[in-house]
Amino acid sequence: MWRAFTALIILCFPAFSVAAPPEGDQPATSVGSKKPDKKETASRSGKPPGVTVEKAKVPADPVVTMKKPASVVPPKNTEPVPTIRIVVKGKRRRSRDRTQDTTTIKGKKLRESTSASLVESLSHESGDIYVTSKGVGIHGVASGATGGIYIRGLGGFPNSQILMVEDGYPDFQGIFGHPVPDAYVPFLIDRVIIIKGGDSVLYGTNAMGGVIDIRSRWLKRPGLEIITDTATGSYSTMKTGISMLWRRGIWDLASAVNMFETDGHRQGAGGSRMVAQAAARARAEENLSVTLRGRAMHIQGADPGPVTHPTPDNWYDVWRFSLAGNVRYTPGKLAITFIPYVNFGQHKLYDGFLSHDYVGGTKLESLLKIGRSVRITGGISAEVVDGTVENRITGEYQDLHARFSPAVYAQAAVKPMKKMEVVAGARLLHDEGEGLIFLYKGGFNWRLGKYFSAYSNITRNFRQPTLRELYLPYPVANPDLKPEYSINWSGSLAFTHPWLEITATAYRTSARNLIKYFGSWPTAEVVNVDNYRVWGVEGKLRVNKAGMFSPYIMGNWQDVGRYTRQNPDAKVDFGLDFRWRRGGDRLTATLSGQYIHGLFMQNYNRDPIADVFYLDFTIRYAYRTKKYTLEPYLNVRNILDTRYAFVEDYTMPGFNFLAGVRIRL
Repeated sequence: MWRAFTALIILCFPAFSVAAPPEGDQPATSVGSKKPDKKETASRSGKPPGVTVEKAKVPADPVVTMKKPASVVPPKNTEPVPTIRIVVKGKRRRSRDRTQDTTTIKGKKLRESTSASLVESLSHESGDIYVTSKGVGIHGVASGATGGIYIRGLGGFPNSQILMVEDGYPDFQGIFGHPVPDAYVPFLIDRVIIIKGGDSVLYGTNAMGGVIDIRSRWLKRPGLEIITDTATGSYSTMKTGISMLWRRGIWDLASAVNMFETDGHRQGAGGSRMVAQAAARARAEENLSVTLRGRAMHIQGADPGPVTHPTPDNWYDVWRFSLAGNVRYTPGKLAITFIPYVNFGQHKLYDGFLSHDYVGGTKLESLLKIGRSVRITGGISAEVVDGTVENRITGEYQDLHARFSPAVYAQAAVKPMKKMEVVAGARLLHDEGEGLIFLYKGGFNWRLGKYFSAYSNITRNFRQPTLRELYLPYPVANPDLKPEYSINWSGSLAFTHPWLEITATAYRTSARNLIKYFGSWPTAEVVNVDNYRVWGVEGKLRVNKAGMFSPYIMGNWQDVGRYTRQNPDAKVDFGLDFRWRRGGDRLTATLSGQYIHGLFMQNYNRDPIADVFYLDFTIRYAYRTKKYTLEPYLNVRNILDTRYAFVEDYTMPGFNFLAGVRIRL
């Protein structure tokens, strides 16, 4: 049925008409609807007041004559025509802590990425972010799943050390504690802010190695925007999606449906994904807004297994749902935000495993601005995690105990001088197993000149044990596990110029009580281990205006010590962007690549994996008219047809492509 839906989108798009401007070209806000008088018209056209130009006179015959305008000298003592200045007010929200090392990616760039998934796109935007993969688009769950996110030595295994946040609320699977990478599609994303080093003071559990903060977009002026994206490619891959943004009066609406299906590059590597999203916002008053947002996701696929022992019958079937609200009230210098949320899902596996998990919580936060020098953030939060597990074959139920975690937190950002900001914060949380937990953070950001800046940050983060680690004997559980802790430090120097960006960062991650699995059933065990330290350096260089070309390179080197499983020693991302415009049309192309060195399948430098290297290429042409924008594109992955793998014996596809068309109405 969804293939017919794809064809219907392509056939019917000319019937729509929209008032919204093309993406990325929002016009300046108009002031009123007053028709400009003659003086204003003359001023805008560059002619002095008093100049008159006679219109061309067209006689009956085909000969056209034009009378030359008389030379007019402006009269003396003429009052100057007042200049009309149009100012668009409003700030683009950044990370709430400007001392942190962050990477911000625009949603438009993610929508145009060659990567097969959103989390893989993120790994190409910073040298210290590494994401595993196994195919052309579906990461999956359980055994053989990929999409693990590693940031500066933490995350990935377990993936619950990295926290995904959507519009202010955390998003993770209740029993296993990790995000589901297939749930995120860029259709409604405005931008993604990656907080490297984590921030448990503001975000709580799981924000141990990093935070991926996803922020959704709305239309900025009244109108309607409809975008369709349909593509097909190698391995019988098909994807289609449609999004709608609407704004009128006090109302904003946003919705999107994305569907993806592929046979995969080998038996068992295929699957399908459906993600549907909807949101509504009412701006009841100038300083009050109420938002309701929901998402549903369904993925089906299998663990293809290693190429030496394929397991194409190891299937999975996952449904996930989330619902969140947001009430924001901004009286004067104070902003108050209330966010309730719930996230629940069902995971069904080939071996009889069936789970239902629930994550629910609420957060009340305030932001107070005192002059231009002080910002104080404070809040209270509470979260509960629960679930049930059943063996569909034997009918047995596994007993799980819900976990409840209340917390209070505060952060102060102060400018002791014009070009310096100092940040300090703390969080007090109650854990059922550990009792009261105290977390803290501190840092500074110092602008050394017009283009130079230095910033540094230190934070104490933590992760609570998941329900699986505490109670599920798959293969083993330990109800006496303690939370993990980390102290993350980083220091950066940055040069930011309209033409050139250079950043150099040194970082240190120190963690204790890490939860690790050892051995195999029936002698396996899961325990808290000793301290773990990571040292590393990360850098970025990008040329923004070298004619039509913009080259860039980003790299990371780290010493991860004993825990080398899927924690590479070095990673380099590089590329060359090309942009060409002609009138309203636009041609863009990107050649990008990634190199990964020092990759191991096990800890203690065991089971090394060959270095990863590949090149991707994308080209897009946007043809714009007054009513629509037609944008055909071609994504070519692994253009050198190299053989590589992120996971041992899960070889990645060779040369493959995806060709499609994006229509904006």
